Amino acid sequence: MQKLSDIEISKSIETGYLIGKRSWFDIISRIVFAMIFIELMISTSMSFFDIDFNDPKDRASFFTILFPIVFLVALYGLYRIIFENRLTCIETSFEQNKNYEILCNFLKEFQYDIFRNTEEIIIVNDENELSLSGLWSKTITFIISERKIYFNIVKAYPRMNPPVLFAHLILKHDLRKFFLENQKKQLEGRTAIH
Repeated sequence: MQKLSDIEISKSIETGYLIGKRSWFDIISRIVFAMIFIELMISTSMSFFDIDFNDPKDRASFFTILFPIVFLVALYGLYRIIFENRLTCIETSFEQNKNYEILCNFLKEFQYDIFRNTEEIIIVNDENELSLSGLWSKTITFIISERKIYFNIVKAYPRMNPPVLFAHLILKHDLRKFFLENQKKQLEGRTAIH
């Protein structure tokens, strides 16, 4: 679990990566999963090239389709491991304190469990539906600044932390939609006053 004191906010925003202290287990976990994905890529590509495309049975086999798909998923998994600490950015039209307020409303509406909370950083625990006693969860770190919100998602499992493959895309979509709705409400409020 990341602590607020471990995160360097200005360096994180500058570089676009979440910069802070990491445990040895995080480093070992990244190496193990990188090796797994590299092995998957090598084995599926070797198996794919063993297929005899002159033989109609091999050309029409299930593995002819499966191997490239597994290779692409492994390649994407490796990409996600390499760029695991990259911050995803949401552009807003609000000042930092308004961004903070809207983000807190978003987290309440979507029932996220806020672990740590300041004006600049919010750390959230998102427990998996199938988790027992919080064993499988994701830690979401939000960095709030002027007209931008940055976030990063990392899985927090008991032993090894697999990479986050698609959750950051879903969260980015939901967050952007929520901020656009708030922006429309604010614009409607201004036009109603005039």
